[in-house]
Amino acid sequence: MNEETLLRSLAGAARAERPPAVDVADRVLARIQARRRGTDPLMWVYAAVTSAAAMLVMAWALRAMLARQDVAMDLMAPVMGALP
Repeated sequence: MNEETLLRSLAGAARAERPPAVDVADRVLARIQARRRGTDPLMWVYAAVTSAAAMLVMAWALRAMLARQDVAMDLMAPVMGALP
């Protein structure tokens, strides 16, 4: 039996096989309900720390962007003054 025939027979067997019937909806809903009831108190700490870090990065990026714009304007001032 060559490889192609073997693969075709295995593919046919795989198509004929049916997956087992498993119902996990009740377990998933129970876990979601348990999560809603017991929120992690550290969640608020994580949120505050990451928000503060994001604000610091944003302030640093804004300051760097404004500094670059000032330099660009200084470089372009002589050219812009010559325009009508």
